[in-house]
Amino acid sequence: MKTISTQSAGHSGANRDTTPPTLAIVLEGGLVQAVVSDRLEAIRVNVWIIDYDTDGADDDELSEVPQGDGSFCDAVVDHHFLTETAIDLDHIVDKTDSDP
Repeated sequence: MKTISTQSAGHSGANRDTTPPTLAIVLEGGLVQAVVSDRLEAIRVNVWIIDYDTDGADDDELSEVPQGDGSFCDAVVDHHFLTETAIDLDHIVDKTDSDP
C-alpha cells in the first residue's frame, strides 16, 4: 500500500521554474471530490467532468454530449474549480515513477 502525506507540496526555486505543475483529480467512490494542483498560478484551465455512467441520475442531471461521429450521448456533466492541493503531489509522483 502506498502512503500519502497530507503536507502541502512544494518545489525548490530552480525546479519550480522548469518542472511542469502537477494536476490531480481526487476520486472517492467513483465520484470526483476535487481537482487540485501544486501550482495554481501556473495553470489556467476550466475543468469539466463528463460521466457517461448515468445509472441513477435524474433526467434534469443529464446533458447531451456530442460525439465525434455526430451522435449524442447522455452524460452527467459537472464543472470543478481547480484548487490548491493539501496533499503532497511530489511524494505521489516520485513513488509512482519508482514503482515497477
